Amino acid sequence: MDSELRVAAALQGHLSRLDDTLMRVQKERGQAMIEAQKLAAQLAQAQQESAAMRKALQLSMRSAGASADGAGASAAAAVPAPRAAAASPGAPAASAAGGAPQKRAGDEIYLLGGNNNTSEAAAPDGGWLRSLLIYTPATGSWRSGPDMPLCRGYGSSGVLGRHLYVMGGGNSHEWLADCRRLDLASGKWEQAPSMSVLRGCAGAAALGARLYVAGGGVADSQFDTVEMFNPEINAWMPGPKLRAKRFSTAASALDGCVYVTGGYDGSYLQSAERLDPREGKWQLIPDMREKRGAHACSAGPGGLLYVVGGYDVNHPNNAFMATVEAFEPRMGRWVAKRGMGQGRAYSAAAYADGALWVVGGMQGDNYNETFERYDPEADHWVSVALPPHISTNRAFLTADVVPAL
Repeated sequence: MDSELRVAAALQGHLSRLDDTLMRVQKERGQAMIEAQKLAAQLAQAQQESAAMRKALQLSMRSAGASADGAGASAAAAVPAPRAAAASPGAPAASAAGGAPQKRAGDEIYLLGGNNNTSEAAAPDGGWLRSLLIYTPATGSWRSGPDMPLCRGYGSSGVLGRHLYVMGGGNSHEWLADCRRLDLASGKWEQAPSMSVLRGCAGAAALGARLYVAGGGVADSQFDTVEMFNPEINAWMPGPKLRAKRFSTAASALDGCVYVTGGYDGSYLQSAERLDPREGKWQLIPDMREKRGAHACSAGPGGLLYVVGGYDVNHPNNAFMATVEAFEPRMGRWVAKRGMGQGRAYSAAAYADGALWVVGGMQGDNYNETFERYDPEADHWVSVALPPHISTNRAFLTADVVPAL
């Protein structure tokens, strides 16, 4: 009997060791599969970039061969020659040393285009704007920048290096795939390659050396597609698709990831998702506290992602929302913040000089004149005075921050 018990105990110990070994092997296999998926995503992105570079090179070589003199041909010949607009007196100036940009005292917020609620009878462009306003938080000063070559609302924007890009959008007559870039040193607008499709009301964010444009759509069509601009080859490339179609969405970069929030796919969305370029695919994050589209989204104080205002026709209080919430990446949760002084749909938000700023937008038929700054310590929005000659009465605008030098 004792020998049988010893044999049973030995067998039990052996089975336990086998189970431990099996669990360890399964865990290691799972980790290996995750790493293999990441490598496959990175490989796919590298293959896309390589194909785009080969295409650009082939076009360049054909262009060089067709040239009468053949001199000076390069890969840049694959792109139409830039058309520059003259800089206005308020444009950023180039220094005498090779066009290097002048030093800026602090971050600057660039407000681009939109609509100022002027009727077509009163204005040839029906209120659609090509103007650029620049705000410097450190000094509280405003100035006019160089007008965009096109009137544009519903657009997207982003800063890569020494260029500010604005792309897509539209007006009362057409949707756009057009992309322009402002040389921040010379203050001149240049033609950049157009996106692959007409696209308005999309979310955009610059991360690393790429500019991401996600979602949006035209008329009654909502998109789940993503395009990435690569300045090294001066070309747009397809990116990983979103998990949902998102018209009137908003996006921002935070901690090495791109976030896309809310929007509209036939109804207003509460969901949000995040792209880590190293993984190459979008992942859903916890739902926002409220459904919203036509909102603004920005990184903000405390390392959080803020969504402000927006629109939801079924909102219990006001379809034109004043509510604000923030995502805490480490905790994986959304937290409510103090609401703005006014409801704002189709406004713009920007994080500059350590503060979150919100400007423009609309509530009902009224366009917002006020300019607000968020005080995180008091969890309170402060109305910022505007000089008499400056009006921020515009909706459907886009905004971006040009960092201090």
